[in-house]
Amino acid sequence: MERLLRAALAATMSILLVAGGTLAITQAGPDDLATLQAAPWTLSELDGQSIDASAGITAAFGADGSLTGSAGCNDYFGDYSTDGALLTVSPLAATRKGCEQDVMDTESLFLGLLESAATWSLDGPTLTVTSSDGGALVFGGESAGEPAAFVGTEWTLESITGQDASGFGVTAIFSEDFTAGGFGGCNQYNGGYAVDGDAIVIGPLAATRKACADDVMDGENAFLNAMESVDLMAIDGQTLTLSADDPSSELVFTAGGGSTGGDVGLTGTAWSLVDLDGEPALASDAMTVTFGDDGTIDGFGGCNQVFGDYAVDGSTMTVAGLAATRRFCDPDLMDREALFIAILTDASGFAIAGEELTIVASDGAELIFSTGDTGPVATPTPEPQETPAVVSGELVGPTWVLDTLMGQSMSAFIRITIAFGADGTLAGSGGCNDYTGTYTVDGGTISIAGITTGTEECDATIKGIQDGLLQVVPFIDGWSIVDGGLSLDSSFGIETTWTAQ
Repeated sequence: MERLLRAALAATMSILLVAGGTLAITQAGPDDLATLQAAPWTLSELDGQSIDASAGITAAFGADGSLTGSAGCNDYFGDYSTDGALLTVSPLAATRKGCEQDVMDTESLFLGLLESAATWSLDGPTLTVTSSDGGALVFGGESAGEPAAFVGTEWTLESITGQDASGFGVTAIFSEDFTAGGFGGCNQYNGGYAVDGDAIVIGPLAATRKACADDVMDGENAFLNAMESVDLMAIDGQTLTLSADDPSSELVFTAGGGSTGGDVGLTGTAWSLVDLDGEPALASDAMTVTFGDDGTIDGFGGCNQVFGDYAVDGSTMTVAGLAATRRFCDPDLMDREALFIAILTDASGFAIAGEELTIVASDGAELIFSTGDTGPVATPTPEPQETPAVVSGELVGPTWVLDTLMGQSMSAFIRITIAFGADGTLAGSGGCNDYTGTYTVDGGTISIAGITTGTEECDATIKGIQDGLLQVVPFIDGWSIVDGGLSLDSSFGIETTWTAQ
């Protein structure tokens, strides 16, 4: 009943607003919606009370339906939708940092009014959001004031050659020391720049060498090539346009987080845990998570590899089918890992601010990750095991050649090898690229981690077999040697046999 009453009231308020005793019709057209989504809005009035911009209470309405910002103490995130002048905001999730009581009181009132939003309207540079009980939030868009500064502003790419690019988190920052840098969609990049009036020269640019999905890499290369070819710049409010005579080089940026909410993308980034539900994460645990473009999630819980599937819709996140290998470690570490996996499994929302990712569970528990490097995050190197009884050294020493995979002979068309070192490292050839990693053994149990490979090109079929096998290697948890042959398998059904070279 409450929901029906709220909807009815919102519909009524979208048509009639009382102002000085007169009834005024409120409208919101396509141009207004574009303005709503383009500006990062800063709160100036909270239910009749003036709010100084220094309070830092903001709202960003993304074109993808996401609503993010700062409530003065904590960052918040959720979803929104509009229908003309109607505005609906989903329940909002927020981080749980504590601040002074008056700041927390203001934050609570702000979030309450925003969650109960019923209508929105624009009057020049001012956005007014009215709640279902008549309370009002008044914002001033940054785009309404002075144009954004070229130097020092974080610019988020919105389009390249007229094509939408807002979903890749591509950014550019031009510093006072005439260096330019940012995130290209997969890799961090940097280089020099020079300006003279509206003329600009950028580059040459250098980038880290992480490999991502082909479409992401193609987009990143197109972006970096375009950056190095532009020769003109123009700023209109919060929009930066870099262009050249060649129309394929037009880049359009928005000041601030833009529609992506940050300068690092969710996918293609290796996230390292820095806070486990309010407690600083231990560096020795090295808990990580990576979100794939294909909807898969994998990571390291401090003791075991974890993997599963995920989906995002705006700022909502769901994780399904999360599983882990079954290695046993120190009980305290296992407890931390269990909490890490439980929060990840119960994920309900996420937010990215700069190089920080916050995942919030349905009960409010949260994981905070950070990245200062988009390259692979190393899993902890295990201490060498005292294993004099490793079948009299038969595991360590030989180079093992893959014979069968799931009962199918492999040696006839691909040569994959693995060699275990006495120092806890392993190395081999995947048939296309060499690879390295680490391992530990405990009786008949084995744990493999930290697999990294080279990037040499080779036959696509061979590389596909290599990549597929190396993806399942970290989930191998059992080994045995019978009649001189090595079996590596897992509780998930992986079965391989190897022959000593």
